[in-house]
Amino acid sequence: MSTLILPACFLPDPAVTAFDSLMVSAHQRACTIQLHTTPRTAACPHCQHPSGRVHSRYTRQIMDLPLATVLVTIRLVTRRFFCDQVDCARQIFTERLPTMVAPYARRTCRLRHQHSAVGLALGGRAAAQLTEALQIPLGRDGLLADIRAIPLPAFPPPTVIGVDDWAFRKGHTYGTIVLDLEAHRPLDLLADRTPDTVAAWLEAHPSVTHVRRDRATAYADAVY
Repeated sequence: MSTLILPACFLPDPAVTAFDSLMVSAHQRACTIQLHTTPRTAACPHCQHPSGRVHSRYTRQIMDLPLATVLVTIRLVTRRFFCDQVDCARQIFTERLPTMVAPYARRTCRLRHQHSAVGLALGGRAAAQLTEALQIPLGRDGLLADIRAIPLPAFPPPTVIGVDDWAFRKGHTYGTIVLDLEAHRPLDLLADRTPDTVAAWLEAHPSVTHVRRDRATAYADAVY
């Protein structure tokens, strides 16, 4: 193992961490960066009261983006603080670093964003294979979990929709797809194509003023 120096620009967030050391493995394919947190105070996550009284320190091990083709692990020395608010239920808390890593996470925020981008582009299995090549390995289940965790964008309530049937199993089982014709996006998939199901959906979305449909009597009964 050899000790190297790492410029601050390579750190996940130089504003809240400082570089201690970088150890490169003998085969030159992995390295460990040791950092420590630098803010003098931290806010209690329960009462938001700032505290500068340190209770103890501990080390978190976090995966980060690679350096060139070298796998990177961060050993982050972080702190626990006393909360000095008498009426706060949280007497001891761990400092939060929202720009760098989420609580209890084992990946930096920037690595999680990279995984999400790859997963959105390729899905599960193909994305997992690409992460191996990019030196940010993550299994397909983890990638799919990242995709599901992405918050949906906010859209205005739909006013003009289209409804049509689609096949779960062609010739046997059908559902209904609901589309926002103004935003050009799918809104919902219903379990069947019965009038009661479609009517219940419309009652739950009173903003709808116009419905485009085919000549199926089920959808006509639901609308009228």
